[in-house]
Amino acid sequence: LHVRSRRQRQMCIRDRRIGAQEVRFQLAQTYFMVGKYENVVPLLNDYINIGTKYSYPISARINLLLAYSHGRMDEYKEAYFHITQANNKADKPQIEWIEYAFSLAMKLNNLDDAENLSTRLLFLKPEKKKYWNQASALYFAKDFEIDSLSALELLSLIHI
Repeated sequence: LHVRSRRQRQMCIRDRRIGAQEVRFQLAQTYFMVGKYENVVPLLNDYINIGTKYSYPISARINLLLAYSHGRMDEYKEAYFHITQANNKADKPQIEWIEYAFSLAMKLNNLDDAENLSTRLLFLKPEKKKYWNQASALYFAKDFEIDSLSALELLSLIHI
């Protein structure tokens, strides 16, 4: 009987922690919707710290909300870190997330990562002219003028 009640007590504590985590996330979402991004970040950082301490999985949605919040506060390095985490955790490629990571990589002048993200976008949606133009501009920024011209030539050959 004692062992059973101890397990039940532990499960209740665990359930309360999970409930508190969900409240943190919902409160962070509310702050985000009203533009109080400076309140989102500490709440979700607490969420991550507590989740890590008790081995709860940290879902991509947490990193995504952190990425957007940091981005809105012009904290691009932190935003890039979290959008990268979100993309790595995603069950399937999320085009919008990859686009956001690409734009942040360009803003941070992280051209090698931007090149990888651009290639990924082209692989996922080769019919999007925008992605071919981005790849061309990226190669031009990296002083690979021949690659830049090749990307534009390929674009004209497949008539996208």
